Amino acid sequence: MSVKQRMNPVRWWVFLAATFAALPFLIFAASSFGEMARTRRVDIEREMVERAYASAALVEQRLSVSAATLKVLAESEAAQAGDIPRLYALAKRVASGLPEVSAISLVSAQGKVLFFTLLPYGSPAFAVNDSDALERVFATGKPVASEPFPSPANGHSVTSVAVPVYQHGKMVYALRMIIPSATLSALLATQHLPVDWTVGILSRTGLLQGRSRSGEAYVGKPASDAVMAAFRNGRKGIFDSINKEGEATKAVIVPLVDWDWHVVLGVPAAQFKAEVVSVATLGLSLVFAALAFGALLVLALVYGGKSLVREPGRAKGGEPLPASSNWPAVLAILVATAFAGLGAYSSKASGERLDSQQARERTLEEDRHLVSALQLAFAQVDTGTKGFASTGDEAQLQPYLQAAERIPGISAELQSRITSHTRLQFSWRDLDELRTARALAASAVVELRRTQGGRVTARPDLFESGNALGSKLDFQLKMLDLQLVREIQRVERGMQSERQEVTRLQTLAAFAIAVLLVAALGFWFYERSKRLKLLAELAHSNATLESRVQDRTQALVQANQKIREFSYEAQHLVDVERKRLSREVHDQIGQIFTGIKMIAHSLKSDVLDKGQYAAMLDAIDGGVKTSRRIAAELRPPPAR
Repeated sequence: MSVKQRMNPVRWWVFLAATFAALPFLIFAASSFGEMARTRRVDIEREMVERAYASAALVEQRLSVSAATLKVLAESEAAQAGDIPRLYALAKRVASGLPEVSAISLVSAQGKVLFFTLLPYGSPAFAVNDSDALERVFATGKPVASEPFPSPANGHSVTSVAVPVYQHGKMVYALRMIIPSATLSALLATQHLPVDWTVGILSRTGLLQGRSRSGEAYVGKPASDAVMAAFRNGRKGIFDSINKEGEATKAVIVPLVDWDWHVVLGVPAAQFKAEVVSVATLGLSLVFAALAFGALLVLALVYGGKSLVREPGRAKGGEPLPASSNWPAVLAILVATAFAGLGAYSSKASGERLDSQQARERTLEEDRHLVSALQLAFAQVDTGTKGFASTGDEAQLQPYLQAAERIPGISAELQSRITSHTRLQFSWRDLDELRTARALAASAVVELRRTQGGRVTARPDLFESGNALGSKLDFQLKMLDLQLVREIQRVERGMQSERQEVTRLQTLAAFAIAVLLVAALGFWFYERSKRLKLLAELAHSNATLESRVQDRTQALVQANQKIREFSYEAQHLVDVERKRLSREVHDQIGQIFTGIKMIAHSLKSDVLDKGQYAAMLDAIDGGVKTSRRIAAELRPPPAR
């Protein structure tokens, strides 16, 4: 017999209704978890782009600081006066104070190195390895970063930043700062990227200037074929790629703003798949759990009515009724309670995470206020310096002096706060160098005004160094503020994503709780109706009990009477047959033996000898006695 034949029509329709009722939940769950997977993938892509731009900003900051340092040297009195020995001493002192810098050199327009701080002054001139970069410096008059090339000192891969040196409005030299590629790789490694993420710096031709992973093995070589193709085609956005290790990745390329370098960041494609698989596994687990529970409920509902067929007969037979089967309703309520607890826990955990993110957002806003205070302090330094240089009035120095006192404290507080933000990539050493250089430039202007008086205002280059350093400082602080803004936006997106995920989970939990409570209520009504039906049958059975007992007693009396009549008739037939058999034995067998005896007595005495004749008579007498005994035993006893 098939399952459909075993189920009555009501339970069959209940089964179909329960099955179709689960379809909206399954569709809703599938769409929700699909959206969660898509959101997680978008979050990773957004983080990729943010990290790439943060790396680009960090590299640009490093190059800009190097260019600003060289520009201060290019605008120094020694450079303006053509005093190369003095400029060499000054450059060597600057290079020795910058551990991330290999050397500083001065190059003529003909491409000859006039001095190299790693060699004694006066060493023979030699040709440069980055002639293309120097040609672009003399052609454009702007700072230029070179391709990677081997260092003439140790053969290690290095790059150079070059700025023009003007004398009387004419470009005569170029100052170069040699930066080891290992420094750029170490700079990228400070970003605390996930272990399997890779970020690299591409030169204008696509050569690797630095790399966060295995930089020493790949620096100076072209990027992977997929990255080079995207680089040449100006590919924007995230694209599929293969890194130098041969791993499939998702990559993004972002340009530096003021330099012709690019930053490429790659994330293993397996991470995207792992995130999707993780969310899909969670979704499928919950869906299968819901399906399993729904299957249990449907089976309980479909087959739970079997006792309804048996229990009326048991009630009519006088057996005690079974207890109500409420376990499906209790189970549904317990699972609904578990879902409610899960929803409450997720809400609490989400609330704590949102509070933490809001606190971080407030901290970042406070950091932005400190950045603004530092910008204002540097603006006051510039205003006070220029006011005093123009008027000679000591009162004009008050903003400068007050700002000079505040700047170290604000800078230290800002540094101590921001160093705890692992996502913010900012070189405090570069900022400290610029701040120190700006303070020295401002002090030099003040000292010149005090020593030379009003004549100093006639110098056209009086504020050039301070203005350049101020611009660099302002740029650095704006970049820091931009990173803070991006971090605030990232936190806000995280909060929004958190709220959306919690809303989806709470919606799923609420939907599941509603379904479970409706199922529990349905089971309760089902069990209640079944119980009431059994009680009604029991009451009807009790009401008709006496009449049914009387009917059964009457039937029993009649059955006993029939049994007695049948017994009497059977005994009568037996007695008749016994009388007949007794007569037959007495009349027939007895007469036969009597006749034989009479024949024996009629025989002559000489027919048989005396012994044989006596034995024959004894046998005949025994047969007569036996027939008489059998006839007597067969005769029925007299009736009493």
